This record gives sequence, structure tokens and C-alpha cells, in this order.
Amino acid sequence: MTSEWLFDQRIYRGSTVTLSGHGSGGKSTVATGLAVSLASGKKVIPGWTPTRVAPVLILDWEEDETTTQVRVAGICGGIGITVASLGDKLSYSRRTSFILDHREGIEKTVSEHKIELLIVQTFDQASLGHARRQTTRTLAFLESLGTTNLLIQWDDYARLPWAYGISSVQEGAGRRTVSLRTVRPRRGGSAQVLDILFSPSEPDQTKTYDSIRFALGEAPTGRQ
Repeated sequence: MTSEWLFDQRIYRGSTVTLSGHGSGGKSTVATGLAVSLASGKKVIPGWTPTRVAPVLILDWEEDETTTQVRVAGICGGIGITVASLGDKLSYSRRTSFILDHREGIEKTVSEHKIELLIVQTFDQASLGHARRQTTRTLAFLESLGTTNLLIQWDDYARLPWAYGISSVQEGAGRRTVSLRTVRPRRGGSAQVLDILFSPSEPDQTKTYDSIRFALGEAPTGRQ
């Protein structure tokens, strides 16, 4: 029987979920960790267990392919696999204009690669900012694809049933501590604190990491 969860107890199959927070809060790194996790079938982030191996597509309006490749390679290194082992399970596409301008191309890619998880970075840029009409049209298009959609955004204005928030609470050499909290539906308990560990702590001239790992962390004193 196929599980109703894409990530057990975290993200339903076919749902549209937001991951919001301020710039440099760790959103892209966590989202890429989830992409590698689903594409490999391996747990990358503590508490986020993929229920299957499934194809992932990253649609990127914010960064570039090289930056994403560096993250993917580092995260793969952190769990002891190669990027090549992902095969065609992880796809990337850089975009610049309104997402609906790319409707046919996205539909074709989703169909041909049987994409199950679609990551949009950032939803704010893909949907032309905060224009309510464009937001509504964009959400309707994404939900028509039949994919599970993870929308990275700066602000939590879409008001979707499922939403996570992230913020960076501490920086150090080779370490970033982030708070990953459930915004909706509300659950009891404190936010999940994660340490994102980069090795080496400073990239060399080729801008690469040997590994990027995720571990459960402790909130700094006085912070939650």
C-alpha cells in the first residue's frame, strides 16, 4: 500500500507546503536536504523520514545551478553517497520570469520525469511577489500538477494548511544552528533545533564542501 506521507508525519503526498523565513536563515539548505533525501530514499534531516525513493524537481528563481550543485554534493557527501547515485531522480531548472510563462515546459518535465516533489525557490519571485491574484493563480497551477509542492518564501502570506518556519539562531565556524518550527497545523512542543555542519568550515577555491550534515542541536541559552 502506498503511504499517504511523502515524509512520515511531516508532509502529505500531494499537499502544498511552505517553508518560510528571513534571508540566510537556512531555507535553501534544508530544502535541498529534503530533495536529496527523497531522491535517495535516505534520511538526511533528523525527524524527516522519506517514505519512498521519488523524483524531485527544483525550480529556482533566486540562486544558480552551481550553488545548488555545491549543496547537493555536500549533502550527498554527508550521508556517504555520490551525486551520481541519484541518477535522474533530482532535476534542476533555473527560471527568471513568471512561473505561468513556463506552464507547458513545467508540465512536460513533471510528466516525463514523474516528479513527486516540486521545490519552488522562491515562491515570492515565481508568483510576482505579493499580488494576490498572481498568488492564487500560481497556487492553482501548482496544485493541478499532482505533485507535492514545497514553496520556499520570505514571508508566510500564502496561508496554506501546512507551513514550516525556519530561522538561523547561531552562527559559528563550520556550523549554523537553525530553528525549524511547525507553523500550521499547530502542534505541541518546542521548535526542532538543527545543527547544519559544513566541512571544511570554509570552502576552498573551488567553492565545494566535503560534506554538509544535519544533526539535532540544542537551542542557545535564552533562545528557543
